Amino acid sequence: MRARGLLLEDELRELVRTAGVARVDPVLRYLGWDGRGGSTLQVAADEAGITRERVRQLAAKVADRLGPHTFAPVLDRAVACFSTPLRPLEQVERTLLASGITGSSFRAEGVIRAAELLRGPVSLRVAELDGDRVLVDERTERAIHTIRRLADKACRRWTVMSLLDLEAQYRERGGRVDLDLRRVVERVPGFSWLDEASGWFWIHKRRSRLLNQIRKILAVAGKIALGELRAGIARHHRMQGFAPPKHVLAALCCAVGYRVEGETVIADPPLDWVEVLADVEKTMVGVLQEAGGVMGRDEFERRCVAADMNRNTFYQYLSYSPIVARYAPGVYGLRGIEVQPGVVEGLRRAPRRGDVLQDYGWTGDAKIWLGYRLSENTVASGVVSIPANMRRFVDGEYVLEGEGGERLGRLRCRESSAWGLGPLIARRGLEAGDFLMLTLDQRAHVARVGYGTEAPWEDEHGDGSRPLMLK
Repeated sequence: MRARGLLLEDELRELVRTAGVARVDPVLRYLGWDGRGGSTLQVAADEAGITRERVRQLAAKVADRLGPHTFAPVLDRAVACFSTPLRPLEQVERTLLASGITGSSFRAEGVIRAAELLRGPVSLRVAELDGDRVLVDERTERAIHTIRRLADKACRRWTVMSLLDLEAQYRERGGRVDLDLRRVVERVPGFSWLDEASGWFWIHKRRSRLLNQIRKILAVAGKIALGELRAGIARHHRMQGFAPPKHVLAALCCAVGYRVEGETVIADPPLDWVEVLADVEKTMVGVLQEAGGVMGRDEFERRCVAADMNRNTFYQYLSYSPIVARYAPGVYGLRGIEVQPGVVEGLRRAPRRGDVLQDYGWTGDAKIWLGYRLSENTVASGVVSIPANMRRFVDGEYVLEGEGGERLGRLRCRESSAWGLGPLIARRGLEAGDFLMLTLDQRAHVARVGYGTEAPWEDEHGDGSRPLMLK
């Protein structure tokens, strides 16, 4: 057989003939060697006017008489085009045609079937991925399932996610490093980029905690600065201090129909907070509006309790409701309102000397905690300082864990510095001005990390002057 200038369809037809099969066309149709991708025995039999059993016998005869020894150079050239997992098969088929391997459109299923018959087991196979035919192997298929599960789980919880965070979680589970996560996650149903350059995306869900927080805040404020919106989101206890970076948050707000002008998010048309909020938060908004939007905690509590609100419920919502802002120790108000000068004395506590290290101490169960307010340099370097009188206690290496127990990297403490926070800061999108708290268990060598736009070590039920003693 002459291989030079031969087309794949001609080579396969000739191979069937050399196997001694008189009825060539039904075999080609069944195996997909005619370029149409293959068929059932019944379809091939009906088209040829013979029985299904006869088609099966003819195909079996071809399989018996051909094998790995068969000379099929055009097929070998075709198989070489199938080396890249997740490549759309339409691209492969166009490559076969453009390179002169086939003379017309030839579906990849027929090439794979021929390779299995003539060259033995083939690692790649055809799979449907969100409407596209792609090449996968068993390992890739498992990897796709893992990646999609991780992305889906994260977006159910946080609504948004970064490729950096997805890659870190995937590697922690022993994921293969040669797989293009970007190509995999783009095929998840409901996927959309929020900022493709930095790798932030979201997956559309009917229910979203983060979108619900945004809706509440905008229902009360009408319009709000991105930084203030971000602070409100991070305040909810279920967000565990997380909020997307401002540029990602702006893109998300645009994606769901809010208007963004510069650094301001606007609900247009306006939302009615009476319809959006639940009863407890409606009571709190009503009380604050009657008082001009800002009031002391004790008076705020008294009026809410007088409105039949349970005192424990009041403090729960005071500590995490996104529509409430803590303007100063013991002073609260509606998030996003304009506060007149002099209404609140000392809206912000003066930062401690050193700027980044804010406070530190011991917890009730003899663990060391360190509280920081991130600076631009800290965000860039992932390095923080250790106070002199704590250095001898914390020296060593720790596993970084989130409040939910998830692994977030490793922290190394030596002499006056602790480093290794960079991956955490990048994965969670922390920014300069955010707070971060490390609670170090020297025996277990675990560093529990908390973060947010408010200092997690301050006691929300007290006057803000003492740290929260974590248990």
